[in-house]
Amino acid sequence: MGKSTLWLSIITALFVISWIISFFYIKQKVNKDFRNEISWVSEIALAAINPERVANLASILPGDISQSSDFKRLKEQTVKLGSVLLPRGIDAVYVLVEVGGQTFFAVESTPLGDPLYVEPGALYEKPPKEVMSVFNNQTQIMADKYSDEYGTYISEFSPIRNFSDGKFIGVLGVDVDYNYLSQKLSTANKITFAILFFLYVLTILIFLYFKNRAEIQLNIKRNEEKITTILNMISDGIVVTDEDGVIVFWNNACQAMFGHEAKEAIGKKFDKLVSYNSIVNTSNSQLMKNFSLSKMSNFLNQMFEIEMNNFKKKDVILELVISTANLHDKTLIISSFKDITERKKREEELKSSKEELENINKFMVGRELRMVELKNEIKLIEAEAAKLRENCGKEK
Repeated sequence: MGKSTLWLSIITALFVISWIISFFYIKQKVNKDFRNEISWVSEIALAAINPERVANLASILPGDISQSSDFKRLKEQTVKLGSVLLPRGIDAVYVLVEVGGQTFFAVESTPLGDPLYVEPGALYEKPPKEVMSVFNNQTQIMADKYSDEYGTYISEFSPIRNFSDGKFIGVLGVDVDYNYLSQKLSTANKITFAILFFLYVLTILIFLYFKNRAEIQLNIKRNEEKITTILNMISDGIVVTDEDGVIVFWNNACQAMFGHEAKEAIGKKFDKLVSYNSIVNTSNSQLMKNFSLSKMSNFLNQMFEIEMNNFKKKDVILELVISTANLHDKTLIISSFKDITERKKREEELKSSKEELENINKFMVGRELRMVELKNEIKLIEAEAAKLRENCGKEK
């Protein structure tokens, strides 16, 4: 398994673990907030309901309480209370009383005409065990989840007591449809999952970005090492400077030419590091003045000859070719130095030899011409001698 795959697996595992932890945390948080909300609503409802009116209705049950002024007043209060609390997920607020071992609805908040409307004084046929517990123990209790003839709910049941003597009168019920809590919990989980998934995708993208960037940097570094290795193997000195003449690269051959190691040269200006006696443009044999390896646009792709004393105090002649390269919106000046001292010596020697040969040739040609002249002179002398002999013979 590669490192990238391993890291992706770790990130994914952390995401899954985070989601599981968040799931349980959100569940506890929503349930806690939900319970606090129901308890708060129960306190509001208890404060809004007059216990004396409840006691009056209990005295009438199981008879008809629909015409009672106490019922009408309580019904009006609970309906208003239910409409206010409905946006908070409260499905119903109601009052239960126990008469003859049976549980009756004294009043509840569902408006007339609603499908879940409960008739005044209706018998609660299947009350949850928590209701009976409140009637028996007269203590507040919450039913986590139960089902009756009206639906599935989470409810809180609180004892209703008389203000004057604290006498137990009935039970206040606050219902929340279980689907409301499930939907609320589902929404919270979806939002949490969406946020975590977004963070997961963002983390993956950031990881891939830095991974690709690291790979690019590694490839660049490897390529630089390859180029540096190749340039260090070249016998010619290679110097790379910026536009201000500051050295950014210095190969091994430069050390042999100028006597400075790369760590000494890089970061310094070439013109201050290396001094020379003269420099000549070979294209026109002109001596260059104020020559510098900075901003050399006028001298690109031309050849120069530099005469200098190297660090060994020897006279050397270097051949220089200058070019430029653009890298990351910066211009770099690339200078290639070649030691041509020996070649120049050989050229001078050949030149001297050529002059000697020319002088010898001229001497030999002159000698040949002189021999010809001498032969001609000898012939003339011989001719004259022959004439003399001939004249001497005639005189005798």
